[in-house]
Amino acid sequence: MEFKEGDITMTAIAIETKKTEKRIEIPIKRDLQKILDKYDNNFPPKVSDSRINLYIKKVCKAAGLNEAVKMKIIEGGETSLTSMPKYQRVASHTARRSFCTNAFNGGMQPIDIMSISGHKTEKAFFIYIKSTSRDRFSKIKGHAFFQ
Repeated sequence: MEFKEGDITMTAIAIETKKTEKRIEIPIKRDLQKILDKYDNNFPPKVSDSRINLYIKKVCKAAGLNEAVKMKIIEGGETSLTSMPKYQRVASHTARRSFCTNAFNGGMQPIDIMSISGHKTEKAFFIYIKSTSRDRFSKIKGHAFFQ
């Protein structure tokens, strides 16, 4: 998504998606508002995706995300399994997936998350998020029905 002047209102970021040309509104969290305040209610200067991905890997490495993760590689029709430190797998797209997963685990309704993420079907959404059985148990246990 490309942000431009006028996309930020007092309470939300209102943008039109590139892929579907659908207008969405995303509420501004307090943490984001602090950043926007620093930049006179504008977005910080744009950084290329490749540079963001490089910086994100450095930050994740410094944060200690060093555990090995398994990865399938398909070359010439042959599949092999390899592993690498988790920080090497993190990229800008990870933020989108993390938002969806964290919002879902935090109790936000899938349909509301999908209105921000752009997922068209719940089937695609539930394949996309990474919610463990333990996450689901915690969410179910905290639901009003079980209180």
